[in-house]
Amino acid sequence: FFFKQKTAYEIPKRDWSSDVCSSDLPGSAQQVPNILRAVGIHTESAQEGDLADIERKLRDGDTQSLRYRILSETIAFRAYKSETDKYCKAWIEKWINPLTNSIHPNFQSYGTATGRLACKQPNMQNITEVYRSYIIAPPEHVILSQDYSQYEFRACAACTGEDYLIASFQARAAMLPRIRPVAAQYGFVDPDAFVKNVKKGKVKNITPADRALVDEFSHTDIHVLNAAVALGKRIEDVDYSSERSVGKTIGYAILYGAGASTIRDQLHKEGFLVSQAECEDFLLKFRKGAPKVAQFIGDCNRAVVVPKPNGVCYIETPLGRKRFFVLPPKHKVGEYKKERAKAERESCNMVFQGANADATKKAIVVCDSHYQANYEEDRRPMVILNVHDEIVTQCREDMYQEVADFCAKAMVEAGEAALLNRVPVEVSMSVGTRWGK
Repeated sequence: FFFKQKTAYEIPKRDWSSDVCSSDLPGSAQQVPNILRAVGIHTESAQEGDLADIERKLRDGDTQSLRYRILSETIAFRAYKSETDKYCKAWIEKWINPLTNSIHPNFQSYGTATGRLACKQPNMQNITEVYRSYIIAPPEHVILSQDYSQYEFRACAACTGEDYLIASFQARAAMLPRIRPVAAQYGFVDPDAFVKNVKKGKVKNITPADRALVDEFSHTDIHVLNAAVALGKRIEDVDYSSERSVGKTIGYAILYGAGASTIRDQLHKEGFLVSQAECEDFLLKFRKGAPKVAQFIGDCNRAVVVPKPNGVCYIETPLGRKRFFVLPPKHKVGEYKKERAKAERESCNMVFQGANADATKKAIVVCDSHYQANYEEDRRPMVILNVHDEIVTQCREDMYQEVADFCAKAMVEAGEAALLNRVPVEVSMSVGTRWGK
């Protein structure tokens, strides 16, 4: 990685000079309660979740009040300070190699339980979009970022055999050649971004024929389909702007084994105010509308509790990579219940995310082997980072299309093979002199 040090602190700074905060900026857990008590908010905690809960309660009242504004500014400032300390300050003081002017992180091949690569010292996999832009390519080079589109949902479709999920991805694949040139006419490279902007009314002078195509394509959107199932509606009746987020949240909740309370909290963050009872009803309708998914979840939950004939409990990816689960003895009731619930939550995610990890690693190996064998060192593309299912490559600017085409082909082939060729796989791309730009 190449990092332009002088831009590290060129981040727009907000005005934190309010009367209350001017002499005591909320930079530590000890300062926050004192500041908030000064405006009538009584809390002993400075934890992000606790402050967010208080902010949510105040938001239901007067958002123009001094209490709300001070709390909101405090939360924003602490997030800002945490990020600048974590990225700008730590990178410059600790991680940028003075000889190469680059960051050289360490990777662990099996850094997560599902088999994904993990990155440490420093962790370059959890960088926000703002700080990604400070990673720049050398002169005459670009940074190529390619990632799988909705791979874990595709894995869910492939593993469960749920008809509407498989049909949606097949329909999407069939429609992409039609929607892409239309999106390009309106200045969009990404057809999904085009659809979202049309639905929000941000694309002006769109023809009736093109709008009809957008509506048809939006009906292949997996989050819209999940919303229709969870809300018990026809897909045509799902409000894209407000209700799509319900389908997205519930879909990820299914993938990650989350419950109604987690769904409620997430929807509240997105401004969709629902009760826990309503979220439980969403899940119930989803299980009824997606019976093969519900059956698969049950099978996975049993697999981590009921031993196989060889006496062990495990979950495996479609390619057969196994993760073993060992629970405490049942007579340790509290510990057993806790670990069993954790194992059940992680069981399905192991299959879906594990398939993603299998595909991504295979694609990285194929790409790197190809670059090593077919390019001279001074023109050789280099895979510089993996972020979950994103492969980041550095290459010469005059050859990025050639590299992008090969990497996309390798990712699609590896991705479909990891799902036993049951569902089509799609790869998206961005390229620029900065990562993510």
